[in-house]
Amino acid sequence: MKMRLWSVVVKPEAFRLVAGEAALTDYSGRNPGRCGVRPFERIDAPNMTNETCYNINVA
Repeated sequence: MKMRLWSVVVKPEAFRLVAGEAALTDYSGRNPGRCGVRPFERIDAPNMTNETCYNINVA
């Protein structure tokens, strides 16, 4: 599968999920019966910035 990955990184205070929170799941490899789009991901510390952030896919 080819996937375009253009994303922006934002701090948690700049991210607001406006709908669909009940449908969110944690993806940890293979989730049988669950597939879909990946509009964003939460990146918890520790990482390169040592802060929690969100990667938001824009295309």
